[in-house]
Amino acid sequence: MRRIVLFTMLSLVGVALFAIPHPPINIEEGYITGIVHDGQHLYATSYGYGIVRIDKTTGEATWYTQENESLPSNDLTTICIENGALWVGDNSGNVSSLLAPDPYSERLFGSGKKSAAVSFIRFDTSGRMFVSHYGDFKVLSDLSVVDEVSISSIFTEGYIWQMKPDSKGNMWISDYCVSGNHGLSCYTADGVLKYVFEGMAGLPFNDHLVRAMAVDAQDHIWFVSNQTLVDYDGDNFATFDLSRGAYDMDFDEFGRLWLINKNGILTCFENGVSQEFTCPIETSQWCCMDIDGHCIYIGTDKGLLRFCDGAFTQVELPQEHTGIENRGADAQNTPAKHATFYHPSGVVAKPHSRGIAIAEGKKTLCK
Repeated sequence: MRRIVLFTMLSLVGVALFAIPHPPINIEEGYITGIVHDGQHLYATSYGYGIVRIDKTTGEATWYTQENESLPSNDLTTICIENGALWVGDNSGNVSSLLAPDPYSERLFGSGKKSAAVSFIRFDTSGRMFVSHYGDFKVLSDLSVVDEVSISSIFTEGYIWQMKPDSKGNMWISDYCVSGNHGLSCYTADGVLKYVFEGMAGLPFNDHLVRAMAVDAQDHIWFVSNQTLVDYDGDNFATFDLSRGAYDMDFDEFGRLWLINKNGILTCFENGVSQEFTCPIETSQWCCMDIDGHCIYIGTDKGLLRFCDGAFTQVELPQEHTGIENRGADAQNTPAKHATFYHPSGVVAKPHSRGIAIAEGKKTLCK
């Protein structure tokens, strides 16, 4: 009897520890899964419809799909832009390039019991490409795999949420894992994986639950764990309380940090002060964001939003999503204005709670 009870308890513990949903965002048809931009265009990947390119001056939209660009799939999960070329990942484990002199398409993931979906693509300052899938990632140099790394194990199964490069050739990796302290890792310029929190105890945040992440101009790593915003300078941590978590975040040209959560709240954080903006446009889930000058673009389950001049608008896209005949279809989208939409002098924010800094093993209040 004891053995049966013990086995049942261990089974339940196993479910609690290891049954993590993948991917963390339940993507369905029509979701915008990634956004990037260059000087003239905005690009967004969608699940089910390929890539839409929007001319920022005219609003003209062009669709790149499996039908007209020979993409392996229209179920795209991430996008990256590097040296003028677009790199996309899909739900079948393929990585493909568009608008490149030598188009590339290769299936990098696909074996095993898990879904093959590519979760993130990023390049470091030396040109190495990083491609993630669940708790694993591959490093490519000149399009050849030079390293394969797994952050997850049977005891620390997790999901690589984001990868962001710094200016020193390192790639920083946020990981939303079930247990362990592998929430933030660094793959160094010389090819060594380091777990930032390993050997640390008493941290004022969950060291295995890291989602949104960004790198500032000083190479500080900023990340969110549950409802705690953390500034890591490579040696010490400073923490700030947030009213909610974050799915994605980045810095604008003024050095302000913008964060989105899945429930339609945009937050601006500057000098320890935060201000929230609630979107009046109905959506069920926000997935990703991109900051282009004075405008913030947000990918949702209901398409693409733009926050500019202090207001949210829906970016209207063509109804027909496939076929080369859609190239040049009018997106009926007013070009973005170039006035500052949220200038530092115009911030009207409530006082924010002070953060806690950890330096030399001691907790101190941030000024």
